[in-house]
Formats: sequence, structure tokens, C-alpha cells
Amino acid sequence: MRVFESGPEIGGRTTTVHRNGYLIDTAASVAATSYASYNALVRELGLEPSLVRVAPGVGIFRAGTIHVVRTDRLLRSLIKTRVIPSGAKPRAIRLGIDVLRAKVRGQLDFAAMHKSAPLDTEDARGYARRVLNGELEEYLCGPIVRSMLLANPHTVSKVELFSGVANIFTGDLAALRGGVARLPQALASHLDVSLSAPVRRVSSCPDHVEVEVSAGDSSEGVQRFDTAVIATPLPVAARIHAEHAAIGSLARGLSYTRAITVAIGTRRRPLCDALLVQMPPSEDPDIALIFLDHNKCADRAPAGRALFSVQWEASASRASMTWSDEQIVERTLATLHRVFPELEGAPEFAYVTRWTHALPLTRVGAYRRISECVAGLDPAHRIQFAGDYLSCAGQNTAVDSGTKAADNLLRYHAAPGT
Repeated sequence: MRVFESGPEIGGRTTTVHRNGYLIDTAASVAATSYASYNALVRELGLEPSLVRVAPGVGIFRAGTIHVVRTDRLLRSLIKTRVIPSGAKPRAIRLGIDVLRAKVRGQLDFAAMHKSAPLDTEDARGYARRVLNGELEEYLCGPIVRSMLLANPHTVSKVELFSGVANIFTGDLAALRGGVARLPQALASHLDVSLSAPVRRVSSCPDHVEVEVSAGDSSEGVQRFDTAVIATPLPVAARIHAEHAAIGSLARGLSYTRAITVAIGTRRRPLCDALLVQMPPSEDPDIALIFLDHNKCADRAPAGRALFSVQWEASASRASMTWSDEQIVERTLATLHRVFPELEGAPEFAYVTRWTHALPLTRVGAYRRISECVAGLDPAHRIQFAGDYLSCAGQNTAVDSGTKAADNLLRYHAAPGT
């Protein structure tokens, strides 16, 4: 099987960079144990022994204090936490009931989030203000939505809030020892991969598929294949296969965010044992969350040192995309030191990653458009699609959509006995 990779290395947003003894996952970080397709592929590739459960604590920063909620003893932790006043906590039960009701109805199926279209009626902030209250909106809903999409609640559908509750608080999280890049690397070992070979055009013909590929300054020309899977961000898929009406329609209605991720290595570790610290919008308009990667997996930082992956919020990323690395690092350190003042003078390393196509921005109505697009995809066509725009954005969607695309091609186009 031939794979054309537009970049200089495989993986895209599942890339791990090795620098100064640190292992930096530049985008995708952890996977939920509820991700059926992702975990099935991990097992198939023999990587399950390297899949480790991560720290069960999720921190929420409020007024100079990190309040840690333990997902392994959630009810007790939520009752005790002081991040939300006691009087507001009973209202949070309504959110849990609404999420549970959606799951029972099959509207929060991570393998087919287009089924969430009936929920896609208002943005996350609108839901929080209508059903909950200001405290829960700011210090519960805001952090959850930012963790899911790195975007503020008023910009995304309430589906993301519901999905976040189901994702973060109803299952364990795990990470691959050696970095997230181990999964695409293991896959690539079974394939014929061409790097730095962007595809310019994919066209459907009655009995074959034509693929125009460029490699460096020289073009490889047009090549013929029996079938093809287009596994790219949505705007790229719509551009290289412009003849597909459903994909083109979705691309016109579903935009992508930009993102900035800053890895910071420090000479010492804070006392916090959480996996990540969520930043409510009022606490920091620019920084959405901070992963403590040394708590995610021991191999991410040298012994005694710490590694933080600081994720910028989408609108702040867009506004700051042209800043220099030095400016971005300086702004990032201001938040890191406010959250962990004990790290003043400890940073020794920084690595900045910019993503022009980070995550689909699922505004109100996006899941209805996704549902319409999925309904318009022909499982018997020679060209299939895989990508994070076909369901809830994440590693599981990437694996699941790719698996379904391959299954369709095998079902309808494989030679007998294959």
C-alpha cells in the first residue's frame, strides 16, 4: 500500500519530538480507555504493553489555587472540591443527567458523533447559562470545553461540553510510553511511505483513481491506483478532490482553528500530581490548559525534571500566530509562573509548535452538517475519506474513520480471496 505524506515525517498532529532528553508530544497527548477503535489498533500493532494509565487528577485554576478533581473517585472529589461553591454543586447534577440521557439515546457515540445532531441546538455557554449558573459556566463548563477544543464556550456547540464530560469524567486516560508518534510509526513500518510528497489532485475514473503527486521541486506526475483514501484536514480534502459535493459542502461550513503549543522543560518539579491544569476563561484569556507531561508518563522528562505542554486558546493562537518564538515563550512563562510560582528561575528549555489546521471548530449546527456529509458518503466509491472532521475531533476519530474507509474498499473493491 502506497502512502503519500505531505510533511517531512509521518504522524501529523501525532508527532513526538526528542530534545535535550525530553519527549514532546506536539499536539495529541492522551487517549481515553473508552476509545474503542484507537485501543483496538494499539493492540493490533502490539503496542498495548506500552500503554500506561496516566495520573487521574484534573486541576482547575481559580484565584491562585489549583483545585484537583480526582477522576478515579469522582463523586467524593466533586463533593469536596472548593473550586465550585457548595450552593452551586446541586445544579451540576443536571449536567450529569443530560449527558447520561444523551448517551442512553446513542447521541454521544465517539465512533459516530454525527449522531449528536439532535443535541446541536445551542452553544456551550448558552446551555450553561440556561440550565446551570455563572459559577458552573466559568469554572466547570469553560475548562471542559477548552480542554476539548482549545476554544471558548460561546464559540462551540454544547455537544463539545457533553462530549467532554463523558470523555474526561467517565473513563480513564492513557498514554503511550515513548510518545504518541509510536502509533503512526508502527503503522508506517507496514506501508510504502513517501515523505514530503504532497498530493495535488485525486480524481475518480470509471475503473481507477488518478493521483497527482509532487515531491520537492520535481513532480512525480499522475499515478493510477485501484482505490484511494484521502486522510487529510477537511480543507485539504476538499481542495484535492474538488468533485465531491458532500465534502465540499462541509468544508464551506466547517472551519478549522489555529493552535500554538509550547513545551517548557524545567529543572525541578512542582508538587502538583495532576495530569493537567485547566484555565477558565476569566483566569487566562490566552492559555487554555497546561499538561504536566512528567505526570503523564515517566519517560517524558529526565529524572527530577518536569515537562509542561502549554496549549493556547484558539482565538489567542490566531492573533499571535506571527509572533516570534521568544514572544510566545515569554507570554507562556508568565502563566506558568502564575500557576506554579515555585518554578521561577527553573525553566531550561522551550519548544514552540504552530498549527495552521488544528481542530475543526464545531460551532452550533456543525454536527448537523457533519451528519449530512456522512450521509452523502458512498461506501462503495473508489475514493474514501478519513479525518477528524467526520466525528468528534481526536485520535479515536482518526483511527475509526480510517478503519471504516479501509473496510469499505475491501468490501467493494478487493479481489476475491484477498
